Amino acid sequence: MPYWGFGFHQCRYGMQDVYEVAEVVANYSIANIPLETMWTDIDYMYLRRVFTLDADRFPLHLMQELVTYLHDHQQHYVVMVDPAVAYQPYPAFQNGVADDAFLKVANGSVYKGVVWPGVTAFPDWFAPGTQGYWNNEFDTFFSPATGVDIDALWIDMNEASNFCVFPCTDPENQATTMGDPPRPPAIRLGAPRPIPGFPADFQPVCHAEVTFSVHASTFFGENILVFGSAVTIGNGDDLMNAVTLGANNYPIWSVTVDMPADTTVTY
Repeated sequence: MPYWGFGFHQCRYGMQDVYEVAEVVANYSIANIPLETMWTDIDYMYLRRVFTLDADRFPLHLMQELVTYLHDHQQHYVVMVDPAVAYQPYPAFQNGVADDAFLKVANGSVYKGVVWPGVTAFPDWFAPGTQGYWNNEFDTFFSPATGVDIDALWIDMNEASNFCVFPCTDPENQATTMGDPPRPPAIRLGAPRPIPGFPADFQPVCHAEVTFSVHASTFFGENILVFGSAVTIGNGDDLMNAVTLGANNYPIWSVTVDMPADTTVTY
């Protein structure tokens, strides 16, 4: 047991994305709570497939920046890995087939079950190639140079869990009925609010630009009403050539601006 294993650890299932993980880490510092280790459940995976990252919610470069931040602050990072491998055409499954690493049925085909990613295959720990296959997947995915440089591993479902009711004659239908893999959460294009201490990639940016061209010929020009969430509109640093806006009910913006004709502004 490493000494840091006795410190204060944070773990919760259901993180929406890497920004939420970073916010939790930052909030511990803001509250002066000495967080030793941050853990992430299977939320980081693409459709719950082991040895993958959800590129829209946990992209590699942001995961690496998260780990760098933790290590720079003498903190640690742990993620979950399940033994069940998604029965899908992706490297972890294809490599396991090539190494003859999965449990099989009597006719020699790969035994199928159901776990979080849906239909799955299970490593056969008595097969001669399985340990080498497993080690290679870990070396690749958790490479300090090119992967996610974790400090320890959280192995879940290690009791060879199978959600498919015996005799499991139709695992595809069983997975669909159970809703595995679950629907991913909404994609956020950036952090919803500033995250103190984290690099620029973790700070809010304005991804939705709206351009107004004022063409009214009346004396008062044209009245523009902007209504939306603060996250969508962004903050003052994101405005290009805009007239200053005011917020009257955070986090909802309801803004009215009077401008002369022939004016163009972009938010």
